[in-house]
Amino acid sequence: LFSSKRLDSDLGQAARHAMKSTLASRILVCCLAVAFVRQATFVPPAPAAPKLRALGAMAVLMMPSVSEAADAAKKAGPPPPPKAAEFDPIAFVTGLPGWAEKTFLQEKLGYAGIPWLSYNIMIALIWLIPLGGFIVLPVIGGTIMNIVWPPKNMADAAAAQQAAKEKA
Repeated sequence: LFSSKRLDSDLGQAARHAMKSTLASRILVCCLAVAFVRQATFVPPAPAAPKLRALGAMAVLMMPSVSEAADAAKKAGPPPPPKAAEFDPIAFVTGLPGWAEKTFLQEKLGYAGIPWLSYNIMIALIWLIPLGGFIVLPVIGGTIMNIVWPPKNMADAAAAQQAAKEKA
């Protein structure tokens, strides 16, 4: 009634269908995660800049001043190279609290309609929480596992062999 070839081909089709649906669901989950991050980090665009209609007339009016500025720049010569600023680690460290306060508590306020919540805080949380989970949780889990189930070493294996010999 049932041939083995037909049964194998039916099972193969079912397996292929299951693999396709699993792949499709994984792709869908990834796309939803990307869409969530994009929606969560959305910053509304700035208002449109005014259009300049008389651009040609303005260019004609500016031509003499541009040529005079070019002549003055040729006469002055190249500017001296800027001095390299020295890095001051103490000023850097003491400036961090002020930078953090300005960045996270005073800029880009109004996330999700909450007047005191900053977009910068949400972007930092969206990046830091998953990264912290990937970095910190394995360390904590490994420490707990080493305490609960210590790893076996050669001394443990030798003691187990000795106990097995004594039983026999």
